[in-house]
Amino acid sequence: MAVTVKKEVLPGSQVGLEITVPAEDAKKAYDKYVQGLVKQSNMPGFRKGSAPKQLIINAAGKERIAAGVVEQLVESSAKEAMEAEGISAVGQSSLDSDVEELINNFSEKNEFVYKLKVDVWPTPEFNKDWKERSITVEQEPFDESLLDDALEEFRRREATYVATEEDVGLEMGDQAVANMQGFYEAEDGSKGEPLPDFAEGQGIDITLEEGKFMPGFVEGLVGAKVNETRAVPVQFPETARKELSGLKAIFDVEVLEVRNRVLPELNDELALTAAGKKDLAELREDLKSRLSFEVDQANDAAMVKAMEDELAGTIEVDLPESLIDQQTRTKFAAMMSDFKQSGASDEQVQGMITKENYAKYAKTARGNVETMLKKSFAIQLIADEEGVTIEDEEVDAQLDLLRAELKEELDEESARDKVFANLQRNAVVEILKNKWTIATVDKQPPAEEPEEE
Repeated sequence: MAVTVKKEVLPGSQVGLEITVPAEDAKKAYDKYVQGLVKQSNMPGFRKGSAPKQLIINAAGKERIAAGVVEQLVESSAKEAMEAEGISAVGQSSLDSDVEELINNFSEKNEFVYKLKVDVWPTPEFNKDWKERSITVEQEPFDESLLDDALEEFRRREATYVATEEDVGLEMGDQAVANMQGFYEAEDGSKGEPLPDFAEGQGIDITLEEGKFMPGFVEGLVGAKVNETRAVPVQFPETARKELSGLKAIFDVEVLEVRNRVLPELNDELALTAAGKKDLAELREDLKSRLSFEVDQANDAAMVKAMEDELAGTIEVDLPESLIDQQTRTKFAAMMSDFKQSGASDEQVQGMITKENYAKYAKTARGNVETMLKKSFAIQLIADEEGVTIEDEEVDAQLDLLRAELKEELDEESARDKVFANLQRNAVVEILKNKWTIATVDKQPPAEEPEEE
């Protein structure tokens, strides 16, 4: 098929194509389509596929035949036209001619002419010098109170407990030696039948700290004294063993001994004996390093985001709608996957996947998607300009780590593309850090709203 193509550049990274199929090719397509109908025919009085051609044409009708031939001609000639023009389409092309008019005007004796719109990959350009940029990035300062809390928690873990002979009640932080027996809670709130043997114990050490045992259990022992028996109502969490999950119960707790917590002095000796650090200063530094890890990660992410946001403002690109739609659908699918991983049922997730919800999401997410695409194009341009290369070995190494972390089969092609893009992005970020002027300031806490009088 030797088509003739007229190309026109359109806004929005589109090209318009006027495609002309010669009359002889239109006739061949028509004959081929009709022959297919003949072979499939099963008319009374004729063997299958042997009915006269004209009879089949009359039975099928001119409009049905024209519609089928037009569909086949568009499909085959559009592909040939785009290949001839060297067009790399983004998404599906779309007819820019009235379909009904094409069908009504079709004749196998005439050339077939129609118009097509094709989204193509855009040609991004920098509208500003990307090499000399200055930005200021807010960074989360390290909260020293976190270190104080960690040191205090370290002391609590190393605490000792000393029995007291005084007639005092238990306080949070103390430890009780107790016997305990569990009972099912009756409908009226009283004690019912005993719980299974594994829900009782003799001479048990019970440390009164929040989060220990069942919710409300240790709190119910506050104030209890030696030789006192407390009835403590509880409800087992859903995560408890199957026979106790969610169960309401009452525990009789007989206090045999009250022990006061003695916190050790926070000094070099404790750092050495309990943590293997040469002194308290080294212990503080070690704890601070661990606590800073998450803050440092968040600050690094904030810096990269600020750099990419700056980059997005230096790029000029006419984004095609089909590319925006592709990325929006990818983000929407990822969001649905996150919902499922967060505990939503398949039924709940399916209920969220509707045309209406996607339309709302697409409208809300459009700005972010456009910015994300601009960032990607900018990173690619810089990588090309600076000669950034990502070796296959680097990608393979990252994929191996990903497989080990996920412990499940990967979509190799998709995962490889994502790993490559991430490695390229990291390389470009390092280039920008070396070229740009980047100032950091401490992130300020949000201003408190004035209280209403």
